[in-house]
Amino acid sequence: MSDSHRRENHSPVPCWNAEADLGQRDAPGDAPAAASGDWLLLLPLSAGAVALDLGCGDGALSLELAHYCDQVVAVDAEPANVEATRRRASDAGLSHLQACRGNLDALISARRRFDLVVVRDPRRALAGVRPAQAVERLAELVAPQGCLAIAVGNPPEGAMPRQSGTRARGARWPWWGEYGARRLHRALEAAGFPNPQILAAVPDPHQPEILFPVTGEAQGRVAGRLISRCLRPGRASRRTLLYAATALSQWRAARWTCPGFWVIARAPACMRATMAEEMIRRIVARPRSRDWRRGDPVERARVALRARELNFVLSRAHAGEGEHAALLVVPTGWGNPACILRAGRWRSEAPTVGEEEVGLTKLRSQVVGRLRESLPEPLGTSEVREHHAAAHAYLPGVPLHQKVVAASPRQARAVAEHALHTVAAWLAELHEQTSAGPWIEGEAAVERVRPLLIPTASAASGWPLLQRVAGGIAGAGLRLGAAHNRLRPCHILLQEDGIAVTGWEHLALEGLPLVDLLGFAHALGAVLAGGGRVDPGVAWRFAYREENWYSRAVRIAVDGYCERASIDSDAVPFYLATTYLRAAALQDPLGKTAPLIHLAGLSLDTLDWR
Repeated sequence: MSDSHRRENHSPVPCWNAEADLGQRDAPGDAPAAASGDWLLLLPLSAGAVALDLGCGDGALSLELAHYCDQVVAVDAEPANVEATRRRASDAGLSHLQACRGNLDALISARRRFDLVVVRDPRRALAGVRPAQAVERLAELVAPQGCLAIAVGNPPEGAMPRQSGTRARGARWPWWGEYGARRLHRALEAAGFPNPQILAAVPDPHQPEILFPVTGEAQGRVAGRLISRCLRPGRASRRTLLYAATALSQWRAARWTCPGFWVIARAPACMRATMAEEMIRRIVARPRSRDWRRGDPVERARVALRARELNFVLSRAHAGEGEHAALLVVPTGWGNPACILRAGRWRSEAPTVGEEEVGLTKLRSQVVGRLRESLPEPLGTSEVREHHAAAHAYLPGVPLHQKVVAASPRQARAVAEHALHTVAAWLAELHEQTSAGPWIEGEAAVERVRPLLIPTASAASGWPLLQRVAGGIAGAGLRLGAAHNRLRPCHILLQEDGIAVTGWEHLALEGLPLVDLLGFAHALGAVLAGGGRVDPGVAWRFAYREENWYSRAVRIAVDGYCERASIDSDAVPFYLATTYLRAAALQDPLGKTAPLIHLAGLSLDTLDWR
């Protein structure tokens, strides 16, 4: 075996395994299926909307629909699926979700119409009916102002039990199959639905990380830049990765290899805007700020968002990934997004969605020069039927994660070293411009630091470490300043003249210094050591414990930051322990706190930064 072949088969870089993604998943176990409802923002849902989930399976998508519609009817022919949906709805407290046994014929006989009809798995829900006939019959269920959405691709987990290693018919070729996107598009047009829309879903139509219209060249280019962030690990070569990241935007035939689609069709009389469009129109309709300048890029984006037709690219893995959907808004005729819209999935998220905009506005007022230009400019907030959203201007650049993943090992090393020093200098400047408070130490520092650390003690086993960390940081003294609090490689955008930083939903204007840099170094080490899918202990050893090129680069970057921020190098292990305690708090619901708390203890007991 040649060296190049060996590297391809054992490369730690995540690659898109086309064979695994295009319909060869084994049947799942007994775990409940999951679905993502972020894409529902791209539908014309009105107040009081009534939705039908035909072939609901165990109700994964029905639960998501219940957060956007006032009433949801989940229908399935299997009694076990109906009971599972009822149980999940009861556990979630969703009294407006009704699950019942039935099929397409029974629904047509009931002569009931819905504002939204969703078919997650047409091969099962419409079994025995040809696509043209199925579409004509589904049209009878759609209200005059309603729409129809059909998933194409891998069936949802748990929806179609089958023998391990087998494929559902048509799942391998979701573009050309019997219920493929191309055939459904033609059938919908023949049934009287004007201009049906096809949205490409990567890597799965039921849990899409990226969703974009296949007919939009600009949207395709935007999506192509995002593809590599959600590629699955496999044995595909680096050439396959590069193809997957660019082909969808440069070659129309590449849609044939897309793992799934959503085909969306509006009723002929439906003139409603989508929820996402309503949100962004309300934001940009507000008066411009007093200090606006003619020719300003942000003002130019506002004009385009008001006057042009809008297209959306959904990116769950976009910079600032977290609890909210990220929609890149591309006006017609634009080659890049004009802004990024972040919308809450659930109505209970109202207080949290706008926090990023408020914090960014305050932060931008405290910094000047190139530092201010590297921060996204907030555009405003809006509310549509109790769903809150915030938008900020789009910042161009190549995400660091994507740059490292697509590079050769030698190039990845050079990119990582440069990024470490650049990010360290950027964070040091941020701390210098925002740490206007006095120098604190001793008991005064303990009183200020402890409230910042208490949220990290979500697990009882982390409390003794918390006491040590607070004492160690307070003993060295510090100045509080602005902190990102969750800096990852996907938040760093590489530009020609520097970097930009996004994803500020955890911003603290008076936060701990150095924690951002240490957390970033760990996350970048995880990407280099195993494509981001390695045990936290492996990344910790690679970045901080072992003697290698990366740990040396991390030490140089951290020492440079400490010198500019006046932090004693002896306090570095205490700050590093803080990063793992905070990560433990964030991952506590997932039951992953023990390894992270263990790493916090190792950072205190084994690392010597002198």
